[in-house]
Amino acid sequence: MKRLCVYCGSSSGNSPAFTTAARELGEAIATRGIELVYGGARVGLMNEVANATLAAGKIDDGDRVAHLRIPR
Repeated sequence: MKRLCVYCGSSSGNSPAFTTAARELGEAIATRGIELVYGGARVGLMNEVANATLAAGKIDDGDRVAHLRIPR
């Protein structure tokens, strides 16, 4: 897998555990050499995933818009 598209909340949620999990996800994506493609804003959990991925090394943030194809 070369890229992974992630969508999650633009708020931080009701528990600090959500923020921790979002950061861990971002780090895991980057450490596995996968590029994050996402459609989230620069707020909330989506921002946490993106920042953690960026800090660890891999993000495609050309226009910060993801295109998701859903199989039928």
